[in-house]
Amino acid sequence: MISVFHTPSSYTDASTTPLRQRVLAITLLIAVVLVAYCNCYTASFHFDDSSSIEDNMSIRQWSTMFSPPNANGETVSGRPLLNATFRINYAISKLDVWSYHVVNVLIHMLAGLALLGVVRRTLLLPCMRRWFDDRGALWVAWLVAAIWVAHPMNTESVTYIVQRAESFMALWYLLTLYCFIRSVGNCANEVDNDKKPARNWMIASWLACMAGMASKEVMVSAPVMLFFYDRAFVAGSFKKAWQRRKFYHGAFALTWILLIALMLGTSRRGDTVGFTGEVSWWAYGFTQCWALVRYLWQAFWPGALIFDYGIDIISDFFKVWPQALIVAALVLAAVVAFWRAPRIGWAGMLFFAILAPTTSVIPVVTQIAAEHRMYLPLAALVSLLVVCAYVKFGRRVFWAGGPLIMVLILLTVQRNYVYGDTMTLWKDVVTKHPGSSRANSNYGYELILWSRLKEGMEYCLKGAAINPKNGDAFNNVGYAYASMGDYEKANEYYREALKAGCSSADVVYNNVCFAFYKLGRFDRAWLAGEAALKINSHSAPTLVNMGNICVAQQRRAEAVGYYEKALEINPKQADAFNNWGNLFALEGNLDTALDYYKKAAGYAPRNVDALDNVARLLVVLGRIPEAIPYFEAELTLLDDLPEAHKNLAEALLGVDRLDEAVWHYREAVRLDEKLISDVNDVASNWMKAKRYSDIEKLYTALLEVAFDSSAAHYNYGNALALQGRYEECTIQFREAVRCDPAHAGAWQNLGTILLQLGHVEDALAPLEAAVRLNPGLAPVRYNYAVALEQNGRLQEAIEQELEALRIKPDLKGAREHLNEMQAKAYQMDAK
Repeated sequence: MISVFHTPSSYTDASTTPLRQRVLAITLLIAVVLVAYCNCYTASFHFDDSSSIEDNMSIRQWSTMFSPPNANGETVSGRPLLNATFRINYAISKLDVWSYHVVNVLIHMLAGLALLGVVRRTLLLPCMRRWFDDRGALWVAWLVAAIWVAHPMNTESVTYIVQRAESFMALWYLLTLYCFIRSVGNCANEVDNDKKPARNWMIASWLACMAGMASKEVMVSAPVMLFFYDRAFVAGSFKKAWQRRKFYHGAFALTWILLIALMLGTSRRGDTVGFTGEVSWWAYGFTQCWALVRYLWQAFWPGALIFDYGIDIISDFFKVWPQALIVAALVLAAVVAFWRAPRIGWAGMLFFAILAPTTSVIPVVTQIAAEHRMYLPLAALVSLLVVCAYVKFGRRVFWAGGPLIMVLILLTVQRNYVYGDTMTLWKDVVTKHPGSSRANSNYGYELILWSRLKEGMEYCLKGAAINPKNGDAFNNVGYAYASMGDYEKANEYYREALKAGCSSADVVYNNVCFAFYKLGRFDRAWLAGEAALKINSHSAPTLVNMGNICVAQQRRAEAVGYYEKALEINPKQADAFNNWGNLFALEGNLDTALDYYKKAAGYAPRNVDALDNVARLLVVLGRIPEAIPYFEAELTLLDDLPEAHKNLAEALLGVDRLDEAVWHYREAVRLDEKLISDVNDVASNWMKAKRYSDIEKLYTALLEVAFDSSAAHYNYGNALALQGRYEECTIQFREAVRCDPAHAGAWQNLGTILLQLGHVEDALAPLEAAVRLNPGLAPVRYNYAVALEQNGRLQEAIEQELEALRIKPDLKGAREHLNEMQAKAYQMDAK
């Protein structure tokens, strides 16, 4: 355990802390971050990532990286420095998520180191030296930073990529404080601010404050809290703070000019923030009382973290009066503490100052609560608790702190798994917040994407029932109907979505465009596509649909133009690659088509059309082993699609994987008994090749799921007959006529085999049925004549033979047999 010394006999500057100790603290803190976020690097894009990253054209070029979109309240709106970081990521990995996560983790790591520096140097200021020596300050600061970086409540600001906005702003906020502390010094006497080193640190602090203003609006409180910090920890009073550093504090206040200019350019963040929306300030304030108490609870017990709380406002004060009293008491306590014990009160003031822009009475209509808002306030809370605990209990806090950090790391790792993909994330939200319209709608949409259509529709309809103004829910139901092929029904729900109002009208118009395209109503589809592009000219899916319409109207050159533009916007637009591949296939350029199909399947592993196109084309090219993984991938998405099982079975036969092929043929027939005819064709080819054992294996499996298939029994019976297994084949023929009494061929074969086996009486009825069902078939009448003769019904036998010869005069053996019977009849008459 690290030893801690209290009340040093003489002052020691912060820089005199042994380098080995500082390096160790930094290394351990970095290790905590890396372990806590070891499993976040493959988490997919979520929610607002789409508008701020995937569809954000400003990050595609260096020249526009400081000009983020600001029309629809995008997270990057009015935050040029944040937008520039996404440009760097795009330059590194395009839309592959790994580099975005690396930068998020790096920012979190740097913020943790900055927090360590802020706390450590604060504890070494003269006003704090009564309780802390060099080593104690270092390791208390490390404990504060380690608990904070490991806390699972911060995962939303780290693993949810677009919420880099929060962690990036927090980094600049902490650096603003750190550089300010360095500028005023940490020795017994304040550093002369005219000296160059102090001045340089102050300039660095001011630049960090400017950077924060260009990262997120929550930075607005930094100049004020810096002034309060000066009063609490350095100057000792507001008057002295202003007298000694009025030039600097005035300069920090000027950073608000940049913030105001950026905010004015966003039209209140696309009308999603401010007092002119549908949400009243007082109702939003009531809701924030509930949210703030929940934040505090989760800070101490982070077991029910929720990604999205929806937009349900609490307008009844009596529902939140206990929370309102708690919040009022905490705010009052922070103000009183700052007045009477400024160094304790400052942490409380910082907590509320950072939360104030989003967690007060200024409505943010897109989110009533969000855990990322607690990112930096949590640091203030942890700092206050750990420092007070150390003053009270000394180094015993480290005994509790170590296990606590380990538990927090495990909880963070577990929380990161939830962010792995959108399905898991929204399922978690619905489980914890089943009354959220948005959560039900979004989870339903994910289920629909995974082809769990009925289940997904239920959740979307539930979302619409909870909030009839949730147009996205109606849109998702329409999408489900479109996935089922019912485009007329889909359009009904799309109309409801547009009436109710939805977050992205361009998406709905694009869906309408696709529905009309599938219905063959290309003029209506084109109008809907134009409406979508008018709202969002950079919608890659809409451009693909416009290209598809051009293809359907034989305007291939125009179609290519639309596909090219779609890929310029989104280089991973799978549908563009897939549909362009179709054009190459039509032109006979199969190698290029295959390349485009593979790109589509690679970028969209759940795109069944792309997977199927790759697999089928590989089969055509004779590259069957390569096709099999694509057929298998297709089946993982649509395991109830009979054609997919049949296609995979045929491919498996091509590489002599008979047992697997038989199983998939079995599944295909189980799902659609009509496919038995395709399987029978395979069996017929095997009969010609005398692969009787394979045929038996095939039909044994098929009849487990298609026991009432007359065709299966009939074909299996024929295969057994060819092997001379007559007793067994009669069983199959009897089953065939049981399943289908009108199956003339089965009756014929059953009678013929029975006749061959000498079961003359048993053969008569099947052959009679065969003649009745198929009277124009000469061989059937011939066999029936033989049976009648052997049963002593000679005259009837002659009549059947005469009819057989009438139908087919050259029927082999029939003329001789007729002569024999007629001679026999003459002899009998002569007697």
